Amino acid sequence: MVKICALWSWSNGNAYYIWTEDEAILIDCGISYRMLNSRAEKLWLDLKKVKAVIISHSHTDHIRWLPRFHRMLPEVPIFFNGDEIENVKEEDYQIYKEVLEDVTVDDFEVGKFHIYPFLKIHDTEYPLSFRVEIEGKNIGIS
Repeated sequence: MVKICALWSWSNGNAYYIWTEDEAILIDCGISYRMLNSRAEKLWLDLKKVKAVIISHSHTDHIRWLPRFHRMLPEVPIFFNGDEIENVKEEDYQIYKEVLEDVTVDDFEVGKFHIYPFLKIHDTEYPLSFRVEIEGKNIGIS
């Protein structure tokens, strides 16, 4: 069974946890690692199950805590639209291991998760929404 939980969704931070019994992904990382972990633990969720962080766009309420998250879990790859990442200060975010180069056609897999990114309208240049497919179920994140 696949589940989703908004660990935080507000103008001061966004983070969505999508999981199955044995693995998870995180969409956006706009809250502190401490808050992220605290909220996850209260819901019996485990950040160590996270197989990837997938970023929707470059606003700080979606990426502010990526450096800290990366320091805490450096083995977790971070996916970011290659065009949108140019809006982030390079000296602040030298942590991205993976980049989505062609978001209009490139879907990808992370563990059991099949992620279909697509462009959306927002006030950045190349923001993404996602359809996440797992075990025959679909979840949309906009």
